Amino acid sequence: MGKSKLFVAGLLNSNFFEVYNIIDLEKEQSKEIVVDNTKEQESLVKMIERQFPDGKLPYGAQETGQFLPYLINPHSCYKVGDKMLSFMLQAPYFREIDVNSLENCVITYKDSTDIIFSASSIGHRNNIIYLSVNSADERADIYNGKRTEIGFHYLAYDVINHKFKEQRYVEKGLIDNMHQVGYSREEFLVSLDMNISVNLDISQMAGLDNEAVRIKYNNAYFQKGKIFLWDMKTDRLLVIDPPLCTPAHVEFDRDDQSVFYVSCHNMSKFKGSMVLHGPGMIVKYRYMNGIIEKLGCFTDFQFNRITTHKIFYCNEKPYLAVTGYPDYLYIINGETMVLETKIKLFEPDMPVLYQDQLFPCIGNRKAPLYLQVNEDGTEVYLVNSDTCFRVLWLENSVRSFKYTENNGAVSAHCEIF
Repeated sequence: MGKSKLFVAGLLNSNFFEVYNIIDLEKEQSKEIVVDNTKEQESLVKMIERQFPDGKLPYGAQETGQFLPYLINPHSCYKVGDKMLSFMLQAPYFREIDVNSLENCVITYKDSTDIIFSASSIGHRNNIIYLSVNSADERADIYNGKRTEIGFHYLAYDVINHKFKEQRYVEKGLIDNMHQVGYSREEFLVSLDMNISVNLDISQMAGLDNEAVRIKYNNAYFQKGKIFLWDMKTDRLLVIDPPLCTPAHVEFDRDDQSVFYVSCHNMSKFKGSMVLHGPGMIVKYRYMNGIIEKLGCFTDFQFNRITTHKIFYCNEKPYLAVTGYPDYLYIINGETMVLETKIKLFEPDMPVLYQDQLFPCIGNRKAPLYLQVNEDGTEVYLVNSDTCFRVLWLENSVRSFKYTENNGAVSAHCEIF
């Protein structure tokens, strides 16, 4: 039997408990797990109060409860054996869930709150996955304007033995937080520094519905995050300057893992909303013999937010499936980086309309931000907070089913198994 289950993660709106759904794609039914993370929340609230004693929180958040979800949101899920690893956005722990028994436990490193894990590695060697960690206190120094960059560590984590091994320390260069680490079978890591902060004090500013605020925000300096490539064979570290802001995710070609695809979301965070600064972009690179080569890119006027991109093969040809906020699925030819097809999923309540080159993504739970593809590459599954869309892209066919009644928000890249 092929892969027929989706693992979907997020937070409940009522209490920020973690919620995990295992969706049976054949039966179109879901098994739900709610994890009480009260202890973790209490610890992080204390950390926030210590790091920001004046109450001036990142991204203009008005209270701890508005900022806390950004730390504890599950961000990515990655399956190794029978274990599903769920990584949060900026937390000193990740969760390990047995997909059969549904038992779960928290994994920490050196039992310290002064640690932020990156998202999980999208590739692994045997039962080893690769991660990035950095200091939570040093990250707070960037938020507080005391530093402009910090260092980070690459770690290897043995899923079977629950052991960490340090791989390399990088002294500086990280300007936000490592959003994802990807491992190539060619033995190099690609990790992405997803900066979502515009260089402007927005704590006392009005909302972006105010024209003067929009213009000021759009004109402020928005620094591009960096893409780090660590060659594990030569121990050489290279830094890629992406063409757009907010590099976030990486995918490696199935057959030739010297080739990788990077997404640039082109968005920032303003108080409680993600703000688009224009369409995003997917960039195709090759790393070989110590040289990084840009092979091509794709963008489009409706290629907005592009939260997830997945490389897949159909009829032995590579394609990329990409979410286009809020209502499109893009299929891009992975060889030529030319659009294959663009499929409209539904009529959106809030279409993207830029004002002064900005668009705030406010409370749109209908938008499916996360996707996976079946094994033969014919069907794409996209999820929002309560609905799974099934797209037979070769036939331009879209149907959907509701998988949960819970009032939650999906926040993590889903896994298929």
